[in-house]
Amino acid sequence: QPPAVPTLLSPADLATNVALNPTLSWNTAANATSYRAQVSTQSDFSSTVFDQSSLAGTSVQVNGLLNNTIYYWRVQSSNGTNNSAWSTSRSFTTIPPAAPAVPTLSSPADLATDVALNPTLSWNAAANATSYHAQVSTQSDFSSTVFDQSNITGTSVQVNILLNSTTYYWRVQSSNGTDNSAYS
Repeated sequence: QPPAVPTLLSPADLATNVALNPTLSWNTAANATSYRAQVSTQSDFSSTVFDQSSLAGTSVQVNGLLNNTIYYWRVQSSNGTNNSAWSTSRSFTTIPPAAPAVPTLSSPADLATDVALNPTLSWNAAANATSYHAQVSTQSDFSSTVFDQSNITGTSVQVNILLNSTTYYWRVQSSNGTDNSAYS
């Protein structure tokens, strides 16, 4: 007899905040001796990010998933001769990336004097950051800016528009594409 179609257990359909290395589990299917599990970012499974067969148990851990991504998963049972139809697929969304840390400013130092008119502003890399937003202003509250650049992928940027004998304030914010940190 062909094996029965497995019933998916966990994660639940439409689950959110699923870990990046979830364990998929399903019920034992009658007449099955092994299982095949697939995970895809496509609801039609036209491509897969995980495809493992000959699974003896009713669970498998999937590693290497991406943050804030919708995945679809399904399972098929086998008895060595015949395969069942695929289970009804389920979807889940992985956890969002961790919020980026606030960057720490490096150079020029606070209250520095005799700074060049084209300084390179630098800061320390912030945990979980993929880009930065730097601002320079003559106002301490940044109500107006003379330099405002985002999507900086490194930890420094050169400013070429400063004037002699002028006090400037600068700050940097980190981003991970989903969330922004507070400004430094």
